[in-house]
Amino acid sequence: MAIIGGMGATVENESPNAIAITGGNEPRRRDFNAGEAGLSLRMFAPILALFDREVALTGKGSLLARPIGMIEGPLRALGARVRTENGFPPVTLQGPLRGGRAEVDGSVSSQFLSGLLLATPLCENDTTLIVNGLKSAPYVRMTLEILRNFALGLDCDNELTRFDIPGRQSYRPLRYRVEGDWSGAAFLLVAGAVAGRAAVRDLNPSSLQADRRILE
Repeated sequence: MAIIGGMGATVENESPNAIAITGGNEPRRRDFNAGEAGLSLRMFAPILALFDREVALTGKGSLLARPIGMIEGPLRALGARVRTENGFPPVTLQGPLRGGRAEVDGSVSSQFLSGLLLATPLCENDTTLIVNGLKSAPYVRMTLEILRNFALGLDCDNELTRFDIPGRQSYRPLRYRVEGDWSGAAFLLVAGAVAGRAAVRDLNPSSLQADRRILE
């Protein structure tokens, strides 16, 4: 939420279980911190590269020792300026991303690819992403489902190796229900299966989350 707020969005608590987010077009600061969350570092890098001003994205603790160099080539190919500390955080970014064609290494994590898929519909030009060695495909399919829910269009093959994303799109505001986390619930479900009955609520039995397979 701190990163979203720093990007210019307004975040308000509607109720104990609901928040309202209103987007902004100008970042309120130049320095962003992902803490120890690798997801935030990899996913927000392409999104922050949409802005035409220089920003820095860093983290703390063990995150500073995790390689991030795989984001440099694709972001440069799509029009952004990007600099890391010899392939490690912090990352300095300046956009705007303009679209184009880029190759993405999906063998380390799908999180950066998800960030690109979220960012590139807003680019001035169309984008083609060629993905090599993708792991964690279920999480990419979750990203595609979110894009469809927000009325964004793209084409991809069944193997998720090529994505063609039209530019100049807009996110459609809506009320969105965030699914429960199957990964976090898995331990409780196993405990129930071993020791007795356990009730876990707010999980989607049709979810695309990979850990839903624990039911099988």
